[in-house]
Amino acid sequence: MTHNTFRWRQTNISKSGIGLEVAPDNSSNLQVGQLVLIESERSENGENWIIGVVRRFIARNKDTTEVGVQFIQGSISAATIKPMVFGTTDIADFQPALLLDRGEKHPSVIITPHLLYHPEREYFVDGGKHLKTRIFADKLLQSTCCFERFEYHTIQLHG
Repeated sequence: MTHNTFRWRQTNISKSGIGLEVAPDNSSNLQVGQLVLIESERSENGENWIIGVVRRFIARNKDTTEVGVQFIQGSISAATIKPMVFGTTDIADFQPALLLDRGEKHPSVIITPHLLYHPEREYFVDGGKHLKTRIFADKLLQSTCCFERFEYHTIQLHG
């Protein structure tokens, strides 16, 4: 997985997204449907990072590309995830993931690489220090060429 850092010029911002002006040499790997992490000086929840998805990508001229990013609401934390595949000798590798906390009144959400989501599949999630749990995939919220975002519930183990 490749990570790049760029400085772009903000052209507009709203509660739901941001418009950015990008030099063509900084946009060659950027595509519609890709996740971006934007450092913000004025985050409402005290965090400096906002996650969004590229929704629009327009080359205005040879020197300017306009990028529209829609924010995904909630605070994020890094995790890894792997499917629990029972009855097979294949062992899946852990994949990077983002846990999305949208508050107690909202279902739990996770963002994973594209093609990892399967309805009603069980997964093992490692969120670091104290969060190691099994989850059950519920509703697929979004699928792009780069990632999937879905609701899940935690599996309570008895015994």
